[in-house]
Amino acid sequence: MSLGARIRRLMGPYFNLLGEPYRAIFVDLRKVVTDLANALPADAHCLDVGGGDGAVANRLLQRRPDISLTVIDPGPNLGGFIDPAYMGRCEMRAGLALSDMVQNVEPFDVVMLNDVVHHVPVEARHDFFADLAALCRRSGCTRLLIKDIEPGGLRALMALLSDIYITGECQVVQISAGQMRAQLEAAFGPGTELNFHMSMPDTPNYLLRVDFS
Repeated sequence: MSLGARIRRLMGPYFNLLGEPYRAIFVDLRKVVTDLANALPADAHCLDVGGGDGAVANRLLQRRPDISLTVIDPGPNLGGFIDPAYMGRCEMRAGLALSDMVQNVEPFDVVMLNDVVHHVPVEARHDFFADLAALCRRSGCTRLLIKDIEPGGLRALMALLSDIYITGECQVVQISAGQMRAQLEAAFGPGTELNFHMSMPDTPNYLLRVDFS
């Protein structure tokens, strides 16, 4: 069991009190969610891939009362940070990965991935991005939002070391915005025109918006 899992088990229902200030070391979610909220179309139904504890989802639901979310994560614990007041607009599905959604496709306006890709092992990324492209095509979504961490610098290094030594995910390799774009272009192929827009809401945290035309 990783150190992070031990702390979570020890603190039980009080873990959220520690989780917020600890996360703030690596990312200011207020800034990230501002960019995400501005990038969501009106009344959007969004798929949040790898939503984890729901910290981002909770803030989005608070900021944008017009949207609804479906949050998936392969882990068993999902949505601990989501306020019960928002549950009418948020469906949580634990134990589901991106590949599961490709096999059972549903309509979505937007697909979001927040700090997901750097957790995917490098050798598995080709298939991961192929699944992502297939899901976007089949779901009819018009926008893809990917938040991740630009490698380099002290804060990015601290986030990497936290993933490895606190969370216990030794497979983590950070991916730059340029590498992310190249992976997406290869996965979607020349038949799909991708329009990229990048922001850096909280360095080294970047948000890549991809519009399909």
